[in-house]
Amino acid sequence: MERPVYVILIFILSVSVFSQTASLETAAAKNPLIIEKGLLVGMTAAKLWGLEANALLWKPGFWAGIYGVVPIAHNLNLRPELNFSMKGYRYSYVIDAVSQNSRRYASLKLNYLDIPVLFQFSVTLSELLNPDFFIGPYASVNLKATVSNKIGNEVVDNVVSTVRKFDLGAIAGFRIPVFRRLDFNFRGGFGLLPIINVKHPPEKYNLWLGGGIERNF
Repeated sequence: MERPVYVILIFILSVSVFSQTASLETAAAKNPLIIEKGLLVGMTAAKLWGLEANALLWKPGFWAGIYGVVPIAHNLNLRPELNFSMKGYRYSYVIDAVSQNSRRYASLKLNYLDIPVLFQFSVTLSELLNPDFFIGPYASVNLKATVSNKIGNEVVDNVVSTVRKFDLGAIAGFRIPVFRRLDFNFRGGFGLLPIINVKHPPEKYNLWLGGGIERNF
C-alpha cells in the first residue's frame, strides 16, 4: 500500500515543479533581462585632441562589435558593448622645401578593443521619428600600434612600443530606425588618457567619430 502513496506524492511533486518552471519561464518572457541584442559595423574617422593636435589629419578606419540592451528604469536602459575599433591619425611632412614632390604622408594606426557601458533612452521628436540616444564611459585595450610611412609607392610599417596599453573615455551618440531591424548608428568618442605612455607624455588624446549600421535581434 505504500508504493501507490509514493507514486501519488511523486506525481504531485512533479506537477508542482513543472508549474513553477512554467511560471518562471512566462515571467522571464514578459520581463526579459536582455530586451535586445545585436551587431554593429561601420566606418570611423579618427585623430587626436589636445595640445598642438590641430595640424593632424583625420584617419579613416573600421569598427564592429556586439551589444545588448538591459532595462533599468522607465525609458532608461543599460547598453553594454564589445567593439573592435581603428583609431589613430594621419599627418604630412616635407623632406625638401625646394622640391615640389617632397611632401610625404604618414599615419599612426591604433587598433583597440573597446568596452562601452552606455545609458540609452528614447526621445520622441515626431510620430515618425523616435531616435534612441546613448551616452556613457568606455574602457579600451590597445591591441596593436604601428606607424605607417608612404614613400612613393612603398609603404613601410613599424611597431610602436610607447603607446599606452589602456585608455578611458566617453561616448555619446544616437540611432535611428532605417528598415525593420536595421538602425543607423552615429557616435563620437574621446579619450581621457594620453596615448603615449612615458613619464611626461604629450597631452594628446584619442578622438573619433563613427557611423554605421546596427542589426538587432
